[in-house]
Amino acid sequence: VIWMNLEKHRMKRMPTLKKKRYAHAATTFNIERTVYVAVAGGFHGSSITSSVEILPVCDDGDLITNGDWTEIAPMNLPRYEFGLGVYGTMLAAFGGRPANSSEHIEIYNPRIKAWQFTGEQMKIKGRRYFDTVVL
Repeated sequence: VIWMNLEKHRMKRMPTLKKKRYAHAATTFNIERTVYVAVAGGFHGSSITSSVEILPVCDDGDLITNGDWTEIAPMNLPRYEFGLGVYGTMLAAFGGRPANSSEHIEIYNPRIKAWQFTGEQMKIKGRRYFDTVVL
């Protein structure tokens, strides 16, 4: 994992993920005043995974350089090639594959440390192989 500060033209190697994975999703999100990078789902070996790892990168405006990846509760659905972003103020997973149930949106609730379904589904059915941008 490489941290890049495009404004200052700096790069720094960050700790390695606990699980090797591919076809996963990643985003940044906040819990209180700490900014985290989250990496979720994808394949671990030949199996689809629902595991999620987070890395603190900024606390109250200061870069964290000695953090380590922590596993949080796994998503309810194993997913790959899906969207991971922020829904309101919570980390959210949606879409992707496998197609049978991945259209259900689930969010990570840090207060109870668990993923919950929102009751919402993606508006366009069958949307696969996409990425998200967090603004």
